[in-house]
Amino acid sequence: MNILIAYDTYSSTTATVVDIVDQKAQEKGHTTKVLLVRDIQSPEDVKGYDLVIFATPSWMERGQEGQPHTSFLDFIDKAKGASYEGLKYTVIGLGNSTYAHFCQAADILEGFIKDKGGVSVQEALKLDAYYENTNREKPRLLSWLDSLL
Repeated sequence: MNILIAYDTYSSTTATVVDIVDQKAQEKGHTTKVLLVRDIQSPEDVKGYDLVIFATPSWMERGQEGQPHTSFLDFIDKAKGASYEGLKYTVIGLGNSTYAHFCQAADILEGFIKDKGGVSVQEALKLDAYYENTNREKPRLLSWLDSLL
């Protein structure tokens, strides 16, 4: 399977998770391409893959808590007229359950791609304070990846 992993990060925790996703996918024989969302030139650039995995932290953006990384918000703005009909995707959200909108960014991305015709292949994974709870969250990530890949 040819997989695009599109992400962005503020403090490198999302990048750490993406490294694990990339490594696990390659171990299972898949071809991967990892891109920062800010480096995606056109909304069309996510097409042509067998699967797209979007990964984002939840953050305070545009005056609202629980938003995707600002690069994803820019991507959503650019992709308003795009169609993702048939695009197979899933989402990884990083957040902290002590906030009012735990991993809402994952819900926003899922809804956006679904509304554009995308096909979710697996429920979004929502990781809770990954950096502080690696011993609990990494096994959840690996289990989720096993069922995805």
